[in-house]
Amino acid sequence: MSDTSSNFNEIATLRKRVADLEQQRESGAEFQVMVDHAPMAIITVDSQRLLRHVNRNAASLFGYDAHELLGQPLAVLIPETVRAKHEEVSGAYMKHPEAREMGKGRYLNGRRKDGVLIPVEIALSPIEMGGERHVMALIADITQRRKLEKDREEMQHRITETQRLESIGVLAGGVAHDFNNILTGIMLNASLLRDEFPVHSAHQELVASIIESGSKAADLCRQLLAYAGKARFVTELCDLSVLVQSTMKLVQASIGKNVAISCALASPGPTVRVDATQMSQVVMNLIINASEALSSVGGQIRIQTGLLSVERDWFFQIAEGAGLEAASYAMLSVEDNGIGISPENQRRIFEPFFTTKFQGRGLGLSAVLGIIRSHAGALRLDSELGHGTRFTILLPLTTR
Repeated sequence: MSDTSSNFNEIATLRKRVADLEQQRESGAEFQVMVDHAPMAIITVDSQRLLRHVNRNAASLFGYDAHELLGQPLAVLIPETVRAKHEEVSGAYMKHPEAREMGKGRYLNGRRKDGVLIPVEIALSPIEMGGERHVMALIADITQRRKLEKDREEMQHRITETQRLESIGVLAGGVAHDFNNILTGIMLNASLLRDEFPVHSAHQELVASIIESGSKAADLCRQLLAYAGKARFVTELCDLSVLVQSTMKLVQASIGKNVAISCALASPGPTVRVDATQMSQVVMNLIINASEALSSVGGQIRIQTGLLSVERDWFFQIAEGAGLEAASYAMLSVEDNGIGISPENQRRIFEPFFTTKFQGRGLGLSAVLGIIRSHAGALRLDSELGHGTRFTILLPLTTR
């Protein structure tokens, strides 16, 4: 269909042509031919709001044959939920009809024969036909435009979320870096202090407690640095399926007995250049999170690796990787059939220290996000309450 604005501009030409016909006192048949061949959807209704003319484009738009609509009340093209309101508004309009545009800046839907609602914009114009006042409606289907607007809004939302997470990452990285420098001094002095006391001294236990707490703090710093993309990586070529298999052996003991794991791993798996330790941490975090989501009711976790070819639309719903292009990537997905994640929590789940658990630091998924970012990959979350959760990771393919 033509662009909506250009369709609306053509109504002026159509009005002029109608006026010419009336001045020349030509037959209504010529008007019908003109309307039928117009390049937009057009209907006319009489003062009783009955359909008197329906051109081919209008019949096609609403899923009818034209003869099915002639003589029918206009309400058949109106969604049932707003018919009462429409009757009130249109009744008042028909008493004093005037040129008017409807649907711009707000949602307005028409109803197809099959019940499907279609977003439309409408231009109304009063006309005289056979000595009777009619109203002509030019109707534009804006389904495609509405979709593009929704996609643009979603993309803007993703960009805003990415910028917000990046700003949090900068802050977290700076804090972690400075705190790590302070922590290094604490750990060094604690080690020196330990050497000053006899092996069986009561002070040894106190120093050991300091060192243990320092180690936990150091681990927290490493996760913050991973989220900020400032962790130190040692990359190597890895078979992604082999990496998953080796990680499974480490994490198996942490999985609840009422949770079943199934794997669909490509053999050989896609080759990626990654820091194997960091990527194992990603796999481990995702599996443990899925297991915890199933801990109370039980369920299944499915792990999959392989190649995935994606279009640009795939990146509209990602948490990381907005700059990637449509192509083939190494793919790793971890999916569970648990309770799912609410939309509100999905917007915050990758923030450092955000957690929905009674215990835990909430750094697992934020570290995952940072590691994927550092590997120039993409991370997508798909979840619906009551229908489980799937995390999908894309990594660049490599051969050397």
